[in-house]
Amino acid sequence: MKAIIIGAGRGIRLMPTTADTPKCFAKIKGRRILDWALKAFRENGLDDIVFVGGYQIDKVREAYPEFIFRHNVDWKNNNILASLFHAEDQMEDGFVCAYSDILFTPEAVACALANPADAALVIDTEWLAHYAERSQHPTDDGEKVTVANGRITRIERCTPEAEAYGEYTGVAKFTANAAARLREHYHRCREQFAGQPFREAKVFEKAYLIHLFQHMIEAGEVFAHADIPGGYREIDTQEDFELAQKNWPANRTMTALPLFPTSVVGSLPRPDAVRALLGQASSSDQLDAAIREAVALQENAGIDILTDGEWRRASYIGVIAELAHGFELGTNPTDGRPWTIVVDKLAPKHSGFIAAEVRYLKTITDRQIKATLPAPALLGERMWSAEKSSGAYPTREAFVTDCVPILRREVELLREEGVAVVQIDDPHLCLFVDPDVRGKYDNAEHAADFSVDMVNRVVEGFEDIKLAVHLCRRAGARARGEAAHAGGYTPILGQLNRLKVNHLTMEFTTPAAGDMAVFKDLREDLEIGLGCVSCDPGQIDSADEIVARVEAALQFLDPTRITLNPDCGFAPGSAAKVSLDEVATKLKNEVEAAHRLREKYA
Repeated sequence: MKAIIIGAGRGIRLMPTTADTPKCFAKIKGRRILDWALKAFRENGLDDIVFVGGYQIDKVREAYPEFIFRHNVDWKNNNILASLFHAEDQMEDGFVCAYSDILFTPEAVACALANPADAALVIDTEWLAHYAERSQHPTDDGEKVTVANGRITRIERCTPEAEAYGEYTGVAKFTANAAARLREHYHRCREQFAGQPFREAKVFEKAYLIHLFQHMIEAGEVFAHADIPGGYREIDTQEDFELAQKNWPANRTMTALPLFPTSVVGSLPRPDAVRALLGQASSSDQLDAAIREAVALQENAGIDILTDGEWRRASYIGVIAELAHGFELGTNPTDGRPWTIVVDKLAPKHSGFIAAEVRYLKTITDRQIKATLPAPALLGERMWSAEKSSGAYPTREAFVTDCVPILRREVELLREEGVAVVQIDDPHLCLFVDPDVRGKYDNAEHAADFSVDMVNRVVEGFEDIKLAVHLCRRAGARARGEAAHAGGYTPILGQLNRLKVNHLTMEFTTPAAGDMAVFKDLREDLEIGLGCVSCDPGQIDSADEIVARVEAALQFLDPTRITLNPDCGFAPGSAAKVSLDEVATKLKNEVEAAHRLREKYA
C-alpha cells in the first residue's frame, strides 16, 4: 500500500510564506508540513511515497529524490480531485492519501489503517476546537460529515455546524477494492460532467475530492469514519500558520533523563553469527532478533540512551554506500582489508537506511535512542583515492562537499522518527591534535576548519533534536590495528567551539587525551559526553575508577552538562574480537558509577 500526497496547488492565502516555495515546505515547529506527514506515514510502515506536484515541483524533487512523482502540469486550472488522479497508476494495490497542507499525527494514519472497512475517512471529532481562533477561516469552509451506523451519510461544506459529527481531515484509506470503485466512479463522472458543473464546482475539472465522495455515497458506496479527537490542523492562511506554530505538538514527549545519564558511543561487538548475516537479503528477521539481544544487553545494564550496536552496517564509514550510488567495494592494498572507494558521482540510493534502524528500535525499547552518522571530511579521508576517484571528483574536497546533502537528508529523516540524539562521528577532526599529523598538511588549520564547516552544513537548522559530535581519539587503537595519536584537545579548541551542535563526546580514559582543564575553554552551552569507560579489550574499569574520572571533570563542568559513556565504540575494526560479556560488565560499572554520582550530587 502506497501513500499519496496531493500537493499541486500554490497556497495563495499562505503568502508570503509560499512566495517562492511549495506550500508544504512551510515549517511548523522547525520542520516542514511535508515532513510531519512523512513522519505519520513512516511510523505506520508506509514508506512508498507518491507526491502529486504542480507549483514548484522541482524543489520537492530536489529535496525528496526518493519519492515517486506525478506532475499535474495544469494545476492552475483544476483542483484536488484531478490532482489525485494524476497518481491513478499508483492506486491498484490500495493507498492512503492526504492533502499536503495539513498537519496530522501518526495516530491518524494508524486509525485509518486499523478500520476494517474498504474505504475509511479520518474524521476529527473535536474539529470545532481549532476553529475558535481562526478568524479568517469560518466553519462554513470545513469539510463536515454526518454519520449513522458507522457509515458516513454526508460530506459537504454546506452541512450545518449543529448537524456535523466532525470534519474530514484530508486523510483517507482505500483498499485495492475500494480504489477500484473510486476509479470507476471518477471516470464515469468525468465522462458525464466534463466541462460542466459538478456538485458545488463550476466545472468537473475544478471539483474537490469530497465532491466525488458525496456522489459515491449517494450512489450507495460505503465510507466508514475513522475518528480522532484532534491531532489535525489545516494550514490554509498565514493565521493558520501562526496558530500551528503556537499550538501544534512537536516530537512526542520523551522520558526525562536523570542527572549523569548513561550512554554508549555507538557500536557493540558483533558476534560471528551477526557478521554472517550482513548483506543477505533473507536475513532481516534474524538481524532483528540479534538486535533485540543488543538492546537487551544495554537495557539490562541500565543504559539510558542506547543504539542498535550498528549491527546492520558492514562498516560505520561504509554506511554511506547504503545511502548513495557511486561507490566500489575493493581491497586496501596496504593491509588487505575491505575498502569502499568513490568511483562515480554520488546519487541518492536508499535514503532512510539509518532512519529505518531507529524505526525498528522504537518498536522494541522505550529508552532514548541515539543514531550515528560518519562526518563528511572523514569520508573524504577514507573513501577518496587519487587513482580511482579523480575521474568523478578531481579533489577530495569536492567529494566531501557532495556527501553533505546525502547525510543531511538522513538527519531530516531521523528527526521525523523522533530520535533523541543524532551523533556525527569525526575521528578525522581529532587527528589535528597531533603535531605530527598537522605537519603533513600544507595548512592544518584550513583542513580542520573544512572538517567543521562540512559538519555544520549537515546539521544546520535542526533545532528540535540533540546534535552531537563524537571526537574519536582512536581509543583502543591497538585493537583497531591503527596508530594512536597523542595530544590534548587545545589545538582544535577554536574548531570545537564553532561546531553547531549541542553535545561533544570526548575521550579521557588515557593520559594521551590531555588535561580536562580544556573544558574551561569550551562554550558553556555544550554538553559533554565524557569518555570515562575504557573500550580497550581486556581493560575493565571499576565503578570507583569511573566515578573518579567524572569527579575530575566536575572541577570544570556543572553536573548537568555531563553524560557518561565509553571512550569510543566497542566494535573496533572489522576483524577484532571483543567479548560481549566484557562489554556488559563495563556498561554495568558505568551505570553503577552514575548511580553513585546521582546520590552524591543530586
